[in-house]
Amino acid sequence: MIIIIGLGNPGKKFENTPHNVGFLAVKKFSDNYLIAPVSDQTANYIKIKDVINEEEINLIFPQTYMNLSGNVFRYLQKDYRLKIIVHDDIDIPMGKIKLSQGGRSGGHKGVESIIRVRGENFIRIKIGILPPNGKPKELEKFVLKKISKEQRKIIDEGVQKATKAIDLLIKEGLDRAMNEYNK
Repeated sequence: MIIIIGLGNPGKKFENTPHNVGFLAVKKFSDNYLIAPVSDQTANYIKIKDVINEEEINLIFPQTYMNLSGNVFRYLQKDYRLKIIVHDDIDIPMGKIKLSQGGRSGGHKGVESIIRVRGENFIRIKIGILPPNGKPKELEKFVLKKISKEQRKIIDEGVQKATKAIDLLIKEGLDRAMNEYNK
């Protein structure tokens, strides 16, 4: 079983914000690659599941705020072969992605929360949200501000790359996906 968690904040207020690109990418993956998904919602998460290449895929959207993302692991089965976290990264240029395994949070509060609960052993697909004009001074405001039309076009490129990276990762493994997307 593979578990893929898209990080974001729940609710309409946070839709279309840089902090929710993890949600966007995992939802896009579901739309593009799952044939007959089954959806389940609890107070703690939304789960979409299907089978790809005879492997059960569970897409998880935590329904807690970003800083409490790790709490979702308290409610999930432990018998998954691969866990993938998809999230925004302010240190990567907008529209780019980077895959990694393990390591620290890089200051990302959602990733920090997961590390506190589950440790560092998971794969990350980081979607860049760093604007072309550099890192915003008020970072917390930036990640929760609606994405402009210009930024949306660039971010959508990163979201699309992330969905393809998820598919490649599932089918051919981390090394192959990293070789393809960490250029």
